[in-house]
Amino acid sequence: MKKIFSIMLALMLLLTLCSCNESTTNNNLEATSAPTNTTTNDNTLDSTQPPLSSTETPNVSTSTPNTTTNTTTNIPTTKPETTTNIPTTKPETTTNAPTTKPTTTANTNPTTAPNGSTNDSSAIYDSNGIEYILSDGYLWASSYGTCTQKNITIPNRVNGINVIGVYSSAFIANSTIESVTFSEGITTIGEGAFLACNRLKTVNFPSTIKRLELSAFSDCAITTMTLPNGLTYIGKGCFQGLKIKKLSIPASVQTIEKNAFQKSDLEEVIILGKTTLGSSIFKQCTKLTSVTLPEGITDIPSQAFFECSSLATMNIPGSVVNVGTNAFYGCNSLTLSQLTVKGNISLNSFSNLNIKNLDIYTNVTQCAFLSASIQNVTIHEGVTSIGNDVFERAYIGSITLPSTLTSVGSYAFYGTTINKVVFTSAVTLGHSAFKGSTIKEITLPAGSILKNYVFCDCSSLETIHYGGTKQQWLAMIQIPNYSYNYSDYKELNNATIICSDGTIFPK
Repeated sequence: MKKIFSIMLALMLLLTLCSCNESTTNNNLEATSAPTNTTTNDNTLDSTQPPLSSTETPNVSTSTPNTTTNTTTNIPTTKPETTTNIPTTKPETTTNAPTTKPTTTANTNPTTAPNGSTNDSSAIYDSNGIEYILSDGYLWASSYGTCTQKNITIPNRVNGINVIGVYSSAFIANSTIESVTFSEGITTIGEGAFLACNRLKTVNFPSTIKRLELSAFSDCAITTMTLPNGLTYIGKGCFQGLKIKKLSIPASVQTIEKNAFQKSDLEEVIILGKTTLGSSIFKQCTKLTSVTLPEGITDIPSQAFFECSSLATMNIPGSVVNVGTNAFYGCNSLTLSQLTVKGNISLNSFSNLNIKNLDIYTNVTQCAFLSASIQNVTIHEGVTSIGNDVFERAYIGSITLPSTLTSVGSYAFYGTTINKVVFTSAVTLGHSAFKGSTIKEITLPAGSILKNYVFCDCSSLETIHYGGTKQQWLAMIQIPNYSYNYSDYKELNNATIICSDGTIFPK
């Protein structure tokens, strides 16, 4: 019995031991399938490594985990997608660079150079290395590029594309170019295109040229050039400092801007058409001797021939109605055989000129003929006033005044070498109107008014013919006793005043 009990106890111990071993084995199997600890995996995760294939087994530690609690972090088994798409082709740009002339008709024949930037493509080169840019389907010469030639030709086509002009500042200050020829088809030379090319002597224009922009050939040494028929526009300062001697400006030219030929060596200029002239167009052309203007020109602008000291021959067409300020100032060699004034004459318009015959059909303004030399002056009917200083210090041989004249401004004839003046209607003579002149004889109708110092310093004054009575004369000059105390009228004391009712003799 005791033996049987011992056997049963041994069996019970064996069963207990087997049960413990099975529990340990199950726990180990659960540990191998549990999620990996989050902290450990975050430290070793490489987001750039390739995803595991379905046949690969991850290397999982067989050690017992620190905790049996599952985490909420899921570790992806494939590489996560990014929000950036990697293109498989070159992206399109917003700039179109056509390789052929565009078919657009929006600007089929531009006549002005593009401003500052291109809109079609980067530069290309011709066979000589001159650089071009593409704009609106046309090429513009834009730089000397790799060219080394002294004598260059701008062609009408490069790479099958039409060349239409020269870009702004394209060859500025180039010291190599000595001559340039523009091919037929070229219409425009841009602003400052050849500015300060100090060796450029010869320019050959095509018949197609239309516009020469601002300072296009300023400060060049050009001695050979012909402006073609068809040219319509010459920009501001375009040929400033030109070295050419004789120039004919074709009738097709509609506008010549200010300073276009300033300080040039021009000696003779012929303008063939009704061109609009800019101010100072021939300013300080000290070698200019002859200018021909056509009938039809209406305006000579301010300082147009300022300080053209050698200008001796020039015609002023009868169509001219406006002459600007200082238009002929300093033209001391100029003699006009006939000058007809029908419109506005500004300050110093004809100062210092020699004029044989002057016909005036309009009211004239201040200093218009300052220090001029005029043999015969005829102011025609309809003119009502002569402005201040108009003939100041001028030499006047004879003058004829209209019956319509009612006003003569202050200093109008101041210091003039004039002998005789006849007014046929009552007139108001302004302050010092004849002061310091050489006038000897004057006729004044009754009703005229004399301001102060009208005849002051007129030591040559001999006779005044007055249409009113002696009493009216004395009342007019406001000298009741006609005494020597009125210095502003002292010259009258030396003159004979012939009135309608008698004569007032010199004191």
